[in-house]
Amino acid sequence: MAEQQRKIELQSPDDLQYLVANVKRAAREMIDRDLPPIEGEDAMRRLVEEIVGEYIQKTFLSASPSISINGMSPPHKLLDSHLHSDINEDIIEEREEHEPFDGQLWEKAKALAIREEELVEQIAALRRNVPGTVVKRENAWRKAVEEEEGVIEGRLGG
Repeated sequence: MAEQQRKIELQSPDDLQYLVANVKRAAREMIDRDLPPIEGEDAMRRLVEEIVGEYIQKTFLSASPSISINGMSPPHKLLDSHLHSDINEDIIEEREEHEPFDGQLWEKAKALAIREEELVEQIAALRRNVPGTVVKRENAWRKAVEEEEGVIEGRLGG
């Protein structure tokens, strides 16, 4: 018996939209390359676009049982909405957005970086000095305990 294959795991409905849009975009590029757009009605191109669109739709509908979005099967309405949308709607542009430079925020970040460096230096100094201090205090404590034990033994014995 054949082993059950894992589902294609997507994180969000946007991932499905991205996949459908990329397939549609790639198909559109191939059609444009092989059948360049011409002025007026091009019956051959329109027929090819319809056939390719049906193929993409059937492919994703056939694959939908093997797709999961956050562990759940994608709703049929969601898949239909992505498959029937226009290619221009599916193009997803990722833009990198920048906030305007904030001088006060820069100064605050710089001050925090300086403070962090100071704290690291303090920690390094403590790591160097604390072990010696602990040893000195432990020796002083042992000496005091031994003296007190000697005093107690002297009183009890004498």
